[in-house]
Amino acid sequence: MPMQWIPPEVALEYKGVTIYHIYKNDDMEQGKRTFWFGKSVEATDRGDDDNTIDVRTLPTFVAAAYAASEQWKGMSDDERAMFALKAAIDQGLLKNEEEAEE
Repeated sequence: MPMQWIPPEVALEYKGVTIYHIYKNDDMEQGKRTFWFGKSVEATDRGDDDNTIDVRTLPTFVAAAYAASEQWKGMSDDERAMFALKAAIDQGLLKNEEEAEE
């Protein structure tokens, strides 16, 4: 049976920036990646392009983990990922595609 491309689900829309889920082996049925996200619908699980984000490498994730606040300790991995993504957007580290091209 032929495969059909389905655009990824939006993980986060925040301050005009859209972040998409990445799926294991680029297959939705295998589930979402916990720490990998895409800056565009073209981002892949291979992580070999500029559209793929591993939130664990963002300075906002590293700083929060290092500080290990009580709030951070009580968060799930999904909540930590969203926290780091929002902080990166707030700091201008992640921008929507149009702003990134300027």
